[in-house]
Amino acid sequence: MLALVLVAQISFAVTAQAPRSALTVQAQYPEGDTGTTHFVEVLMLGITSARPLRVPGSFLPIPGPSFQLPDARFILLGWSSPGSGMQSMHALLVGVRAGLVTLFDQLIYFTDRPNAAFLVRIEPDGSVLIGIPEPSDFRHYEDEWSLQYGLRGRHRLLIDSIRKLSFERVASRSNDIFYAPPTNAAPRTARVAWVHVTNTGFAMRSTPKPHRR
Repeated sequence: MLALVLVAQISFAVTAQAPRSALTVQAQYPEGDTGTTHFVEVLMLGITSARPLRVPGSFLPIPGPSFQLPDARFILLGWSSPGSGMQSMHALLVGVRAGLVTLFDQLIYFTDRPNAAFLVRIEPDGSVLIGIPEPSDFRHYEDEWSLQYGLRGRHRLLIDSIRKLSFERVASRSNDIFYAPPTNAAPRTARVAWVHVTNTGFAMRSTPKPHRR
């Protein structure tokens, strides 16, 4: 029998004035040893009294910390791995619509494990930015890398486009959160490309720079 595990989330309110509501997460893990493959089979999300959401799919991210936005939506981070030294970083944007917990958007960064990380920055106005660290010089299976956002992957960048993103040099802030599961590696925040949250979902702060010959 597969175990149903209630995951205690590290939840961050991005503004002290915002009304607090709870995001609850239940994850069903596969039975037995999965080796270097890491995922959950069922992911259930609940917010207060709204009808819970069962996230579509069967190869789903292992849930991590969540962040409440000023408009009462949440960002839930997670990760998964198909093995072979590769890993996906996930950010799910969820909230309540018409009494139902709804998945508004999803960000997935598929990379090798040494480069798999997000920098989460909470701005003074309560907005949340997700920083994609600049890829290192060594990239395992780089032809498989991708960055996609938008439900059904309507925006998808491959490695050539990822490398052309406008990576900005940043200085660490005391409230920055560097999410690099499962090893929690040392932060790599020198240069990141920012993803921000809009009314309709995730969006790159800048588009890939044109190729210069």
